[in-house]
Amino acid sequence: MSPDVQDFSRGFSPAKLIITGEYSVMYGHIAIAIPVPSSDLRIQTIWKKLPFSGSVINITLKHREGGEKWQTCWQQVERNYQIIKERHCAFLQAEGRGENKSIKDANELIDCLIFLAKKSLSCKEKLKLTTSSYHLTIDSTIPIGSGLGSSAAIAAAVLQSINPELSDNQRFELACQSEDFAHGKSGLLDPWITVYNRPCLWQSRTATDIQLYPLNMLLIDTGKPQSSTANCVQQVRENFPQAHSIWIDFAKVSRAIAEKICQEKNGLSDDKERVNKLMELVKMNHILLQKIGVVPERVGTFIKEVEQLGCAAKITGAGSISGESGGAVIVFYGDDNAAILNSLYSLIKRYNYMRPLHKRYDK
Repeated sequence: MSPDVQDFSRGFSPAKLIITGEYSVMYGHIAIAIPVPSSDLRIQTIWKKLPFSGSVINITLKHREGGEKWQTCWQQVERNYQIIKERHCAFLQAEGRGENKSIKDANELIDCLIFLAKKSLSCKEKLKLTTSSYHLTIDSTIPIGSGLGSSAAIAAAVLQSINPELSDNQRFELACQSEDFAHGKSGLLDPWITVYNRPCLWQSRTATDIQLYPLNMLLIDTGKPQSSTANCVQQVRENFPQAHSIWIDFAKVSRAIAEKICQEKNGLSDDKERVNKLMELVKMNHILLQKIGVVPERVGTFIKEVEQLGCAAKITGAGSISGESGGAVIVFYGDDNAAILNSLYSLIKRYNYMRPLHKRYDK
């Protein structure tokens, strides 16, 4: 790594969007996930050397809910990493019982990432790094805790800015370590999308590159879920174990959705029948998510009204097992015309949900 790169460098990472397979992927079935190709949903980071010696690291975190500033140092970074590691070991020794609290707040998450980035450097680079002071700026427009991979995106961007020479494979491995600490055990999908920044079919911890038809869809934030992803996953696992027949239903729907959205290599299709079938499958996917109890009642009512407009919608991510908010919801609409969009915008406004975060997937 050249000195001028290390003195000032940037990182970038997109939000992640799961189109189908949020829960069935746990049991070896497919999921379809994409990076959100929008400047509205991304993490940007800047790592800048300060014009004085020492071991101070000033951190500025900007996000949709506001912003925070704090200061850490290289000694604190290492201490926090060791504490996080010990907590995580205790969580694993308890076989994942109870809520994972390995990382308690944003301060500890960033310290963990700074340590992992430093660990990836050569001895000479580590010495230069730890005898200098820096300012890390993290600018996030991804809603926190809404199923869009915000923690993985922060990890991917911070690692890139501190050590720009990391390969994507190296950055992926480090981001997975961070996600393990943050969530108990990483499913790997979030780090994969936020690091490699391309759509994939995910199955059994393996990604297959795919190319999608253009999708007319809105991404809407219904608010931060009251329950954590870990709590949702734990309840679903307890109530619907792997042998339950519902997972076969999920798998069939996800496979059918994949067939309708993944392009063949002979070019694009704008077939109306295909789009209509896709929306019917999304409705079926939504019903199954309701059955496993991760769609809050108010969100379900909103989706019912979306369907009455001739569209389809489902949660993306974990949803919630309590409260009224379910995080991000994808709305699929067939015809890209003003009347449909105006009706959807009016409905979103009536529910006091956040404005659409993204419109149309065309990558």
